[in-house]
Amino acid sequence: MKKLYIISIVSTLALAIFGCTRIENGDMDNAEPKVFKVFQAIIEGDNSDTKTILGGDPSDTLRKIYWEPNDSIAVSRDTYSYYDGNIPKFTNNSSDTSRVGNFTGSISDGRMYYALYPYNKSITYNYNNNKRIFEFTLPEKQVYGENTFGSSSFPMVGKLDTAAVTPQFIFKNLCGILVINLKGTETVKSITFRGTDSTGVAAKVSGKASVNAAYTGEPNMVMESDAGITMTLDCLDGVTLNETDSTSFYMVLPAGKYNSFNIAIATADGKIMYKGTDKPLTIRRSSATFATSLNYVEMPVTSL
Repeated sequence: MKKLYIISIVSTLALAIFGCTRIENGDMDNAEPKVFKVFQAIIEGDNSDTKTILGGDPSDTLRKIYWEPNDSIAVSRDTYSYYDGNIPKFTNNSSDTSRVGNFTGSISDGRMYYALYPYNKSITYNYNNNKRIFEFTLPEKQVYGENTFGSSSFPMVGKLDTAAVTPQFIFKNLCGILVINLKGTETVKSITFRGTDSTGVAAKVSGKASVNAAYTGEPNMVMESDAGITMTLDCLDGVTLNETDSTSFYMVLPAGKYNSFNIAIATADGKIMYKGTDKPLTIRRSSATFATSLNYVEMPVTSL
C-alpha cells in the first residue's frame, strides 16, 4: 500500500463491522450474537515534530494521507485474546485510492475495540489487566516505493470507544522514516541499515515487536530481545540514479535515538557503497528525518 500515507493529517474512514469468530482466554467462542456496526476512523492530527507526510508532491510541506483498495487492518475486541491466525481481518472495499475507506469484516459486539495496521494473520492480541498488547512483525525487508515508504511497512495502532459522543477509531503511527537522498549514474538494488542504540549495542530495527493499544498519550512500540539488527530496502528491478537530481529512498525505522549508524548501498552490477557516521540520529515517531544528500561512489566507510 501506498497506504497509510503518514504523518499527522486527519482522514476519516468508514468501517463496517459485521460479526466475527473470536477467542477468549485461548478458547473458541461463537455463542455471542454478531452485530452490524459502522465505525469511523481518523489518523492523528498535526504535531510540531511532523514536517512531511507521504502523499501529493514530494516538494509539498504537508502531504495528504490515503488508503488504497484492499488495505486491511486487524481488529480486536477489548477483553478477548486472539492468536493462531484468528484475529479478525477488516478490508477496505473502496474501489479508488482515497482519504475515505470502507473497511468491512466481522466481530462480536463490545464497548472498546483496538486495531493494528497492516493486517497479518500472525498478529496476536493479548488482554492482560490494564494492557492490551498487539504482537506483530516489523519487516526486515521493505520494498521501495517512489517518493514513499514500502507497501505495508508502516505500522499504526488505533482504538475506539463505542460509548464516546462520536465513536471513532483513532490511528497513530508507530515508526518514523529515514530518507536517504542519492545522486549518480548507478542502478541501486538495495540499501541496508544498521545502527547502535543509546547503550552502544546493535539496535533492534526489524522482526518481533509489540505495542500496548491501551496507551495514554502516544503509543510506544517495543522491539523484542530477539528482534533483528538490520533493515533492508529492496529496490526490486533497481532504481537508476540521476546525476543532477537526488532520488529519495524511504526507510521505516523504530523511533528512538541511534548513537551511530551505517548504510550499505548495493548496485545492479555488484558494487557496494558504505557510509557510516558516529553522529547521533534521532528517528521520531510519525516524522521523516532527511539525511545529507550523497553522491554514489564505491568506497569504504566514511563519515556522513
